[in-house]
Amino acid sequence: MTVQTTTCCSTCNFAENPPSARFCGNCASPLPLHCFSCGAANPPGFRFCGTCATALIEYVPAATTRRVVTILFADVCNYTNLTNRLGAEHMYSLLDPCLRRLGETVRRFEGTIDKFTGDGLMAVFGMPVALEAHAAQAAYAALAMFEELAAYNETIAHAGVQFQIRVGLASGEVIAGLLGSDRYSDLTVIGGPVNLAARLQQVTDAGTIMVDDDLAQNLQQNFVFSEQHTVSLKGFEQPIAAAILAGKQLSQTVVDGSFALPLIGRDAELHNLIGATELLHNGMGGVIGLTGRAGVGKTRLTGEIIQHLHSRDVKVLVNDCSSATRIVPYSAFLGLIRQLFQIDHADSAATMHHKIQLLIHELGNMPLDLMPYIEYLLSLDFIDQSLAERVQHLDAAQLKRHVFLAIRELFVACTRQQSMAIVIDDVQWADDLSLELLEFIAETFDASSLLLYLVARDDETPQIRQTFNRILAQARQRGLVLELNSLSTEAAEALIKQILPQASAVMIEHLVRQADGVPFYLEELARHALHAGLDIQAQSSDSLQMPTMPLSLQALMRSRYDRLPTDLALSLAIASVIGRRFSQQLLSQLRPEQPISEQLQQLQQRGFVQPVANHHDDWSFSHLLLQETIYASLLHQQRHMLHGEVALALEAQAGEHPELYIDALAYHFSHSQLTHKALEYLLLAAQRAASRFANDDALRLYDQALPLLSALEPPIPEHGTSLFHGRGDILSFVGRYDEARVAYQQALGMIQPMPENEATHATILRQLAATYEKQGNYDEAMQHLEQARLVLADGALLDHARIDCDAGWIAFHRGNLDQAERLLNNALTISELNNHHGLQALAANRLAGTFWQRGNLKGAQALVNQSLAVSRYLGDLPAMSRALNNLGVIAMELADWHAAANYYEQSLETTQAIGDLNGQILAINNRSHCMMMLGSFNDALRFSQMAYRLARQIGAKLHMATALIQQGTISFYVQDYQRARGYYLQAEKLYCELHHYDPKRVIIAEMLGRIAFVEGRRACANRMAKRAIRLAKQLDEPQSLFRSQVLQIYLQAYNGQRREASEAIDQLLQLSLNNNYLLALGLTIGATIKRLNGDYTVALAHQERAEILFEQMNTPTMLREYV
Repeated sequence: MTVQTTTCCSTCNFAENPPSARFCGNCASPLPLHCFSCGAANPPGFRFCGTCATALIEYVPAATTRRVVTILFADVCNYTNLTNRLGAEHMYSLLDPCLRRLGETVRRFEGTIDKFTGDGLMAVFGMPVALEAHAAQAAYAALAMFEELAAYNETIAHAGVQFQIRVGLASGEVIAGLLGSDRYSDLTVIGGPVNLAARLQQVTDAGTIMVDDDLAQNLQQNFVFSEQHTVSLKGFEQPIAAAILAGKQLSQTVVDGSFALPLIGRDAELHNLIGATELLHNGMGGVIGLTGRAGVGKTRLTGEIIQHLHSRDVKVLVNDCSSATRIVPYSAFLGLIRQLFQIDHADSAATMHHKIQLLIHELGNMPLDLMPYIEYLLSLDFIDQSLAERVQHLDAAQLKRHVFLAIRELFVACTRQQSMAIVIDDVQWADDLSLELLEFIAETFDASSLLLYLVARDDETPQIRQTFNRILAQARQRGLVLELNSLSTEAAEALIKQILPQASAVMIEHLVRQADGVPFYLEELARHALHAGLDIQAQSSDSLQMPTMPLSLQALMRSRYDRLPTDLALSLAIASVIGRRFSQQLLSQLRPEQPISEQLQQLQQRGFVQPVANHHDDWSFSHLLLQETIYASLLHQQRHMLHGEVALALEAQAGEHPELYIDALAYHFSHSQLTHKALEYLLLAAQRAASRFANDDALRLYDQALPLLSALEPPIPEHGTSLFHGRGDILSFVGRYDEARVAYQQALGMIQPMPENEATHATILRQLAATYEKQGNYDEAMQHLEQARLVLADGALLDHARIDCDAGWIAFHRGNLDQAERLLNNALTISELNNHHGLQALAANRLAGTFWQRGNLKGAQALVNQSLAVSRYLGDLPAMSRALNNLGVIAMELADWHAAANYYEQSLETTQAIGDLNGQILAINNRSHCMMMLGSFNDALRFSQMAYRLARQIGAKLHMATALIQQGTISFYVQDYQRARGYYLQAEKLYCELHHYDPKRVIIAEMLGRIAFVEGRRACANRMAKRAIRLAKQLDEPQSLFRSQVLQIYLQAYNGQRREASEAIDQLLQLSLNNNYLLALGLTIGATIKRLNGDYTVALAHQERAEILFEQMNTPTMLREYV
């Protein structure tokens, strides 16, 4: 369609008047009105076009925009032959009225003629004003064109000519805008559907309408189609599925809506939900999960529940999640915390601090000081520096655990004063940390009257139901998960009657069928019926002037949006960029020339937005689909521009405290073209997510930043180092060591060789070394540690002490206890002198390992307790878990299996809470050993298999070997010797691959020797005994040496060397040994040897002493036998 973009004044010939002008800008004479349909000029005062009778409006061409439309191409068949036969003039006289009538048919169904093509036309349905039923209206128009053509053919029958046409239809997203010169341009559309519709029209037969299969599927309830078939089209690489539109099944009309109405058709669901809330009145907590597709009525039903809870004096906190904040850690809880403390966006940091302090004081004494963690969560500057110190010493894992505990304790404390319900909507958009925290909170419902009421759409994220079921399981099944389905036909009809009391049965039937039982769709359709002026009392579908079957709700909402005045529409578009929830203050900053408060009131009246309860400055779209629909209509370039404006406005609003908006700033800048700022805030947001232990969120943010880094000209090395270093830390922590090493190497490649970068350089090398150490590759680890020393040169002693600590730990694993003790002692001393508690705890814990290896359990226990005390002071959860694990190891050496199991359980809970896979594997392996020593062989095997799977997942071969040894030992005691031997040999193979010397290799040799003895392979048993002794002497580890010598003496006795064996066992039993279980086994062997020598008195004494030790340890019968 041709649109004149300037108007020439007939009085003074001034030609630069804009098309919206009513008077000449040069002489003030009235200007003609141009018809936006045919382009004809009409004198001032005309209400209708004198050329085509279209209503005249002061039409301003729309800005370039993204639209979902249906394209129609119609072409007169056999045009060339007819022209040759009739002549051009006669053909023109027949074709012109034909095309005019076809064009009028298109307009009758609200289509727009894009262009006439000589022997046909192109029409668009859904542009310039969006149509919610553009596909259905295009299909109706296509069918009506054939009816119109048949009527026209009757009028020209005398000329011996019968026109035939063929039609192609396709729907999809296009770009709509002006193409042309400064003075004249075409408002047209460009996109795949245009090409597809044109090609379909070219290949279909005369007298048919061909549509693409997707469109046919959407229209099949109301139109009849032939069976699907494929066609090859020019310009399309693959064949296209298509169908022939044969006719209509039922005519439809078009509507929209959104009302506050009585709850209809939800009695059973309401009864079940109210019943679940009764848990609160019995002093207990619970979980309610409500799922369903968009618009099915979850929010409406939740409103009833909230009213019920208020009537029962329950405190209700409400928050909603959104896709824009999915990467924001704790996004589901931040709004709840602000509501609880009555914090307003306008509050100063001091005011917020006071409000937090006041409520915590009112709640009374609690086991955990909540202040630092609540203020940290809300990104406040610490007014009290003592609170800051409590947080600054914690790493991400520790901080996460403390934040979890703080939030849970806060809610539990509130329930001591009043029952409380937490309502969270759109949980499908919640970040991973929020979901994990919900499960954590659900464990407290035995002792608190707290209700979690969670609402989520399950049409896009069906796995959300599994998440809800997990949370319900944590709550011991107190509550329910309810899926909300569509309304029944009867309920849907009743709802329509509430909205449109005067509607006829025909209208109700149309609306109910169109909405498919979804209340929100019903309301939207009804609103449109009123706004569009439809005959709601129509007695037949034929009398309805417009089809009522929208192709999608997006088109329906877009049609409402397009009817807004320009200023309102632009404000709403900017709001959609901000997000579903937006600040009036921010919107005012972006549109300072507009009366935003008044506009929001108007938009609220029209059903687009609504104020957020208890937040005077906050508004939200009345439905997420509204915001998504409006946002989707913007071109990518428009989105980039608006996101940039939003980000800059937020940055200005934040002033000197951008940390308050880091996540929002990262989101908006990353969707803009302001690359430098996008990269800067993405890195800050990733670092904050990592500090809150939101590993997946942090990785997503780093991944978003990666392409921006390469796009910078010139590149900024500091940003590159920060990105790859941070990414490497997260990958290493979650056990993805190969990827972590790649990231660390990339970080090293970005570091500039300057003195101020030496500490960072050395730190990355240390962390790179740690990835090798955790997989048992000690040579590579030591090479990188030596590089770190060279980089530091004369650097700070504390930095060198960190390297000593890591190198000492590797020496320990290699069995070089003297070197390990020297390095770890040095690290411990320097950390104490520099008052660095974190390094002190780590060094003490590792040094305890050398004491334990030498059999000095008392010294080891003292060091571990020192480490545990320091870790608890710092709130260092990873260090605490390591110390608890080591206390378990010491308890096992003392054969106190129950104490050991308790320590391991505490360690496992901590490592699971912080996501430390290495720590989890260690605790699970050790717990498996405890289960075996307590006689629970099935549990022991289950834990050991779990540890092996986790270790294999992260490539931790040492942990894999430990798990295999444990499985071998379990198999040995249940007399499955073949399987036991297989496990031991697999473990030995792993140690050989790693060139690793470990006391557990002595166990492998000894157990293989015992298996060989049972199977009668004495020579093999002797070889294994000698190997075990050789390894034990290399390791200089007392318990390993004891085990290997017991086996050798036992074999001596059965090889005929009874006297030598008797003397040897007497000497061995004189040694001091801290492990009562090994001592008892040695006494059992001694009793056996004494009996073989006929010394029954000594044999009996040894046996009685062994039995006393076994009884003290509650050792299972099977474990009391050597073979």
